[in-house]
Amino acid sequence: MSAKLGATRVGQVIVLIFLVGVIFTDWELCQAAPTQEKAVVSVTGLHQELTPWSDLPSSQDGQASAPRKFQEDDTTLESSKNLPRDDRTNHVSTRQARGKPRCGVPDPIRLEDDDHSVNRRQRRYSVDWTRWKKKHLTYRILNYPYYYRMTEDQVDDSIDRAFKQWDDATPLTFRRITYGYADIHIKFATWHHDHCPYEFDGVNGTIAHAFVPNGLHGDLDGDVHFDDSEVYTYYGDEGYNLFQVALHELGHSLGLQHSWTEGAIMAPEYSGYMPDLKLQEDDIRAAQLLYGTLEPSNYGDPDSHCNKGYDAATMIDGVLYVFKDRRFWRISRPGKLIAPSAGLPIRKRFFKLPRMIDAVYQRPQDGHVVFFKGPHYWLYKGRRPLPGYPRPISELGLPDDIDAVVMLHRYNTTYFFKDHQVWRFDEEYQSVEYGYPYHVLDVWEGIPPFIDASFDYTDGYTYFIQGKTYYRYNNDYRNADPGFPRYFGTDFMGC
Repeated sequence: MSAKLGATRVGQVIVLIFLVGVIFTDWELCQAAPTQEKAVVSVTGLHQELTPWSDLPSSQDGQASAPRKFQEDDTTLESSKNLPRDDRTNHVSTRQARGKPRCGVPDPIRLEDDDHSVNRRQRRYSVDWTRWKKKHLTYRILNYPYYYRMTEDQVDDSIDRAFKQWDDATPLTFRRITYGYADIHIKFATWHHDHCPYEFDGVNGTIAHAFVPNGLHGDLDGDVHFDDSEVYTYYGDEGYNLFQVALHELGHSLGLQHSWTEGAIMAPEYSGYMPDLKLQEDDIRAAQLLYGTLEPSNYGDPDSHCNKGYDAATMIDGVLYVFKDRRFWRISRPGKLIAPSAGLPIRKRFFKLPRMIDAVYQRPQDGHVVFFKGPHYWLYKGRRPLPGYPRPISELGLPDDIDAVVMLHRYNTTYFFKDHQVWRFDEEYQSVEYGYPYHVLDVWEGIPPFIDASFDYTDGYTYFIQGKTYYRYNNDYRNADPGFPRYFGTDFMGC
């Protein structure tokens, strides 16, 4: 009778832990505040709240599971840290483990058969098996921290760099938008916020929480929330380094659980500021278990011109220039790269230009090349910027963070794109034409919004790049050609 009751309780705990794993509340001393009843786990120096999902149907009768309370003792904590119970001289003790800032999300349970567990080799990372069903994702930073220890540009850069690490490790691509619905929303909030079922608790408690993709929270799935009562920093030991916290949180946003590997990004402890922090092998393997690996020929090459999307493209003196991160490529004709195939550093051709530009085009009236990055633009004559630059984009009547720009030589007209909108720009008067912006589809039939780059090619067509694919627009018939999108790397980059 007691054995049967024990087995039942074990099964209940396993089901409960699985359901709790739907929401990940992250880093030091996080808590998930339930809407009805909560189970509180309390150990010396560490308090965390676990949510029994009372509104989810059970696997047996389809009725709501009853809330349950359970406690964690020293044995459970040692197990979750992978510490032997009777050998504390060669391992971090339970009491020492408690002293480190750590995430309050329950660590995934390792299920072992007692007769075969001694020599069993286990993977030390864990995944939730809820993942994104698509490879090209968008994200949007909804607001910025209340405590102005970081500029908005520093916040943007911290979040962008965190996404880029996951981008480089997986076939996924991430693109930041500034308007409309995104797959992943980034938000700074305090206490009870919006319709989120988990509230924050002020200074030095919960730091952040994240929602797994395709979970049970509707439009919150994949989102990341930071506690705005905390102080976030760009670098240094004071406060919490936003890049590091975001890098961990985004792992949960992609479907990863905690790792038992010391030093892994997905390990539950927050270890303070660490310069040049990167995803570890354990983190990469977990992500690739969900989403697959990069092409073998391109793996480990973040500057590859074949396995990722592109930042900007334009025609300069009859040659197509394509930009990605810190490098650029020149194309003499489709599929024919001008050496080297690895591209060249942007600053080797354009001195003092920032990396990861947003958009670029060559002006028809003087041949100067105009680069856009964030809220600024640069004017280049040959290799060098003209004096007095950069200047604010706003003086042109355009929004910050332009996605793409294309100059149509046959009409002597320039179009700027951002999110789902397009602006037509008069080069003679250097101003936006009356009535703009319009929706992209109202001006460019068949071309989707949220494009990454565009150029007017020598064959008379206008090309629009989105992620790793492109569309071709017929200027005579004024619509997108059938048979697209196609892979830009295959057709233009010789991949």
